[in-house]
Amino acid sequence: MATKKSKEQNRRSSNPRETLDIDKIVQTALTLLNESGLQQLTTRRLAEALGIRSASLYWHVRDKAELMQLLSESICGRLRLPDPNLPWQDQVLAFAREYRAVLLSIRDAAEILMETPPLLPNRLLLMEAMFKSLVQAGFPPEEIVMASMLVNDYVLSFVKNETRATNASPEETSRSRDVLSQLPPEQYPTLFRLAPYMASLNTDEHFEYGLHILLGSFRDRLENRAIR
Repeated sequence: MATKKSKEQNRRSSNPRETLDIDKIVQTALTLLNESGLQQLTTRRLAEALGIRSASLYWHVRDKAELMQLLSESICGRLRLPDPNLPWQDQVLAFAREYRAVLLSIRDAAEILMETPPLLPNRLLLMEAMFKSLVQAGFPPEEIVMASMLVNDYVLSFVKNETRATNASPEETSRSRDVLSQLPPEQYPTLFRLAPYMASLNTDEHFEYGLHILLGSFRDRLENRAIR
């Protein structure tokens, strides 16, 4: 016959609130994400990986949408904020480079952030830091918002395309190279001439090129405002 103490221990061990916490759920979800990708990450698979029933998981995470928010918060928590004492251009560069590096370290991270609105503290702190650097530079409020969104969209879309190319099968990569190498020059003279550059494009240089184009345009607008 069970004692009162053993009954209490059994009750606690059967209560999902006693055996799970959000950190464990998120870390397990990130492991599954890196193993199988976002499309295969379901609450059912997550519950199985945690060794619990789906109903127990719902004590902590209501649905896939909330899980996505928790994942985006964990991803954003890995970013280091730029040094606020740097010039604003250097702050934006540091942020964008760090942002890309973190997104590339977690499978489908860019897609997760694309699909979730900024609602939780870590992500809001990143927005605060970006906004503050542009406020100090002297941009007007409407341009601060638009410029920040442009940088965010640029990094997310670049990483998503970069990841897609990296994850392409050898057959897909070979097929793309074959198409470029076999272009008829009389029909596609410009593509034929530029095909070697397309095939050997350095991803890091490509990222930096686009980033500096954005920054150059922001700087020009700021300087033009000062002249008026």
